[in-house]
Amino acid sequence: MKSIRNDNRKPNRKNFNEQLKLFIQKCSRFLNGITFYFDPNSSHNVLDLIKIIKFLSENEVAIYELNDNRQNIYANCRNLKYFSIIPVTTLVRCASDQRFMSLYSGLTEAIRFLFSKCNQLEHVSLGDLHELIHSSDSFLAQFFKTGVHQKLQCLHLSSIKGDIVRYVPQRITMLEHLEKFHSLNHLSLDFDVLNTKVISILSKIDTLQLLSINVHRFNRNHPGISSTAWSRIVTILPNLSVNLNLLHTESNNFQIIIDSLLNTEMPLKHFKAYYLEFKDENSSTILCNMLEILSRAQMNTLESLTLIDHLNSPKNHLKVVTPNVLIMLCWRCRNLNNLTVIGYETTDRDIIAMARLRGESLQSFHFPSCCIQLSEIFTKYNYYSSISNESFINFDMANPYSQRSFRDAVSLPLKRNWQPIPTNKIPEIIVTGFLPQTTYHRTILEQKNSHCIH
Repeated sequence: MKSIRNDNRKPNRKNFNEQLKLFIQKCSRFLNGITFYFDPNSSHNVLDLIKIIKFLSENEVAIYELNDNRQNIYANCRNLKYFSIIPVTTLVRCASDQRFMSLYSGLTEAIRFLFSKCNQLEHVSLGDLHELIHSSDSFLAQFFKTGVHQKLQCLHLSSIKGDIVRYVPQRITMLEHLEKFHSLNHLSLDFDVLNTKVISILSKIDTLQLLSINVHRFNRNHPGISSTAWSRIVTILPNLSVNLNLLHTESNNFQIIIDSLLNTEMPLKHFKAYYLEFKDENSSTILCNMLEILSRAQMNTLESLTLIDHLNSPKNHLKVVTPNVLIMLCWRCRNLNNLTVIGYETTDRDIIAMARLRGESLQSFHFPSCCIQLSEIFTKYNYYSSISNESFINFDMANPYSQRSFRDAVSLPLKRNWQPIPTNKIPEIIVTGFLPQTTYHRTILEQKNSHCIH
């Protein structure tokens, strides 16, 4: 599989185009997969991407020598099975930027035409680019025309919004035909397009093993998903797992998430929440209530939980509710092996308790040092005290002895050397909160693509 990475250098455009076209013509017969890395905010990158895709869509021989039935046989992309776009960041241009929007219209059409020439596709990922995902219906229609719908194994139609303030819900009308995708085993969608009917349709895909869901600032008129729909799909597809990503989701929308997703038989495997937005005074109670319900309803399936927020003002939401909801989650969820919490204050007692409950089964256990509050719990004999009224000090401000004693106390049950994430090792994006989408865009894409063989 080839990976093509665009950058902002400006080579001789004419020579570049000729050499690239010649390269694709010579190598196309061996090309079965391609991943494009590009900057979605660079017009040069987008134009180059369009040119490459057009070259892939061309034919080895003159098109006038072929009839319509034979054109795809000689297309440069005839053996393509894996097609993936990975933006290096999120598109942050305003939707009113007509020049840029016309560029993406051209990119959408180039991709649609490429799909019209590909008969062997098994994996399609559109990089969670909102501007491309809005054309999902035209892509799905093309898959039916070429017969690819019977071969596709991985189809990623979820999105990550570049403009998190001006939110336009996604619409895909052709989802009612998804049951005809007989080989599909991994599907990614936005919560916007999911409802009880769609879940019922997905239950008819016998091969489906993984469903990834992105939740944004969804339409407040969303009909929700009935708990019976999840009960039914789990019965029909016992091997199904769900990955759930909350992206800038507002706390006043948590209830529909609880009712439609968390407090159901949905087989949740991975839960990630990035930059949750709290609008209520009792936001601590709201967050902890959601995590409490999650830990009860998903105790048999949950394997990983990630909470990430800005570090410029760590939240104390997880400290003020007793018992600590993360401790209860570690106690209930017997398959939990990955826990990452960034941007939320956590005490030494709580972290040690989590480590003791999960032990060496915790393959990854991440907390930043600047969010850890140390108390006077270690005596000169390194004994863990149960005193509850000590004053707290930030880990980074504590003396080396206290830091080492705390690290040792966590390392012991994990049976490996453990230390918190140093503040200077945390990406500046998380610290400052500038363009927060960049924090999770690449992570979510890599998680999706890792489940697909290519």
